[in-house]
Amino acid sequence: MNEPNFEAIGRYQHARQHMATLSWQRNDVLKQLSRFCERCVNTTRSTTISKLNVAALHTHLEAVRDADAALMAAVAECNRWAVEAKALPIRIESHPT
Repeated sequence: MNEPNFEAIGRYQHARQHMATLSWQRNDVLKQLSRFCERCVNTTRSTTISKLNVAALHTHLEAVRDADAALMAAVAECNRWAVEAKALPIRIESHPT
């Protein structure tokens, strides 16, 4: 009989934990971007943008892009170990807006 690959199972579990941490960090970066955008919009009279620091916006967007890339790399690593551990792979679905 096939013995379970305990190394793969352990690495898979570790990769899932790391992926969860990166997902939490990505959500935090998205919240920071949201707060930045809210501060740029003057909601007292209308929804027009009263002031916009483009450099700061690009910094926030770059942080989001980096967080997404790190999360996708972690998902790929997790799926690599999932195959060896005979676990279900993680699927990321993008929904149209």
